[in-house]
Parts: sequence; C-alpha cells; structure tokens
Amino acid sequence: MTVESRPADRSWDDLWQLYYEAFEPLQELALLNHLFPRADFDALLGDERVSKLIAWVDGMPVGLAMITNELALVPQISPPFLHAKYPEQAAANSIFFGIMVFVAETHRRSTTFARLIAGMGQITAQAGGVVVFDICRHNMAELELDQQLASIARWFPGSSFERIDEQSYFAATLPTPTERRLPINPLPRSTAPEQPAALDDRIAEPTRVG
Repeated sequence: MTVESRPADRSWDDLWQLYYEAFEPLQELALLNHLFPRADFDALLGDERVSKLIAWVDGMPVGLAMITNELALVPQISPPFLHAKYPEQAAANSIFFGIMVFVAETHRRSTTFARLIAGMGQITAQAGGVVVFDICRHNMAELELDQQLASIARWFPGSSFERIDEQSYFAATLPTPTERRLPINPLPRSTAPEQPAALDDRIAEPTRVG
C-alpha cells in the first residue's frame, strides 16, 4: 500500500474503473449521490491536499482511500458544524474527512479494506485529530460498514467512535384527485400560456440615479 499526494497519471483510468464499479450500484440503493463525475474524480486525484492510499497487487491498483483535512473540498458537508463540534481539532486543522474508500470486488474478502482504513486512521492519529465518514443505510444494513469503520477506534488506545449526525429522507405520495377541502383552490394542470407572449421590441432606457 502506498500513500500519495498525486498518483501517477497512468493509474488514473484503472482507479476510475474500480471506483465506478464500486459506487455505480449505489445509484439505485441510496438517495444521496455517491458517484462523482469523472472530471470531479480526476480533480481529487490531482489535488495534493487530498491524501490517497492505494492498495496494489502485481503493479495494479485494487483499492483506494481518499482523506483530507481541507473540508471545503468535500461537497455536501458543513465545515462549521464540524468546527463547532470539535473546536480543539479545528484550531489544529486536524479534522479529516474520509471522502471515499473502496476495494476491487476480487479483493473484498482480503485484508485490503482493513489496511486502507487503518492507513486513514494513522494519518488522523499523527495529527491527533478526528476523522469523519458518511455511510448510506444500505451499506450499514448489508455490509455493516459502520462496524468495520468502528474498528479504527479499537486499534488506537483512548479513541472513541460515535454517530455525530443523521439525515433522513421522506416522501409523500399524493394521488389524484386533489383534496378540495384544503384552504387553497386546486392549481390548474398548467399555468403556462398556450402561446408565448410577444416580446416588446422596444428597450427601456435605464433610469438615472443621482
């Protein structure tokens, strides 16, 4: 396993293929999108503020983890939330986020995943910090991924592991007909005019102020 700030360009296609194969199935299993576009994935690979832990077998990558303490790089999280919860680590710039960790299907029964998350733990421990992950419900229920990540704390004396937040999604299915007892009238099916209104050819003069 290597720890790199910017992997060699020749490995990017292989890493992307592994990433896509690992996260594409979640598109139908989790509401939050876990699959970055290729351009965003490449941007993370090239960003030296993100540490990449890569597992190799016979010169080919079989697993990847990304971790960073530059929280502004991570979409859909709130750095102020983490700063407020961990003020000491925030002052030391030692709050880390585990952006992703995955292993090729052919090596998921090996120790590769454990070694990758152990490496993320080492990076965090060297800074005396805290590392944060997000896990979808599917990966908790089917893969017990939260329990696997909790092993980080057990490897480091005096550490702890906790759930710090939870996001739930709700849906209301509302079949027709509309409910006429509500205090608003039912909306028409379409509020758009059948024909677009003609544009006025004249351009209004700007209003002068002062």
